[in-house]
Amino acid sequence: KIIKWIGEDPSREGLLSTPKRLVKAFKEYFKGYSENPEKILEKTFGDVQGYDDMVIQKNISLQSHCEHHLAPIIGVAHLAYIPNQKVVGLSKLARVVEVFSKRLQTQERLTMQIANTLMQALDAKGVAVSIDATHQCMTMRGIKKEQATTHKLGIYLWIWGLLFVLSFFSYMVDWLQFEGLLRWTLILTFMFLKAGL
Repeated sequence: KIIKWIGEDPSREGLLSTPKRLVKAFKEYFKGYSENPEKILEKTFGDVQGYDDMVIQKNISLQSHCEHHLAPIIGVAHLAYIPNQKVVGLSKLARVVEVFSKRLQTQERLTMQIANTLMQALDAKGVAVSIDATHQCMTMRGIKKEQATTHKLGIYLWIWGLLFVLSFFSYMVDWLQFEGLLRWTLILTFMFLKAGL
C-alpha cells in the first residue's frame, strides 16, 4: 500500500520482492529489541592487578533510526568508565552500543541508556558516554541542513563547581580521596575535549 501510495506500481518487476526485503531489513534494523544488554556485560574479569584507571573506547560506529520519522541516525559513540575491581571485554562495550542503537531512538535516550547500563551492570565508579551523529530526519527532510551534526553527552558526575571544591579539600585531607575525584575530572575533561567545548 505504501508503494502504491507514493505513486509507484507495486506490480513492477523491481518492486515485486520489495515488501519481503523491507521486512527482512527491519528485522536487522531493530534487532535490539530482542537482545538484553545487561546479559552482554555479565562476563567480567577481576584479575586486573588493581587496575582502576579509566577504560576508554572511541569511535564506535552506530546506525540507528529516529523514532519520529524512522529516518537513519548515523554516527559514532565514545565510552569511558572507571572500573570497580572488574573490567569487561572491550568488544562488549561496542555490543551494548549496538543493542540500543538497533531500536527506535532519540539521541538523548540512546546516550543515557548506554550510560545507565554500563554504570549499573559494571558497578562502575564513573561512566561517560558521548555520541556524535547526523540525523537524516534533519538532513533529508524538514530544515535540510546537510552539515548539521548533533552531540549528546551523558556523564555520571557532580557539577563542576562542587567537583573542584571537593577536590581541593580532599587533597588537603586525604590524597586517596583526591585521586578518585581527579579521575572524575579527567573523564569530564576528556569528554568535553572530544565535544570541542
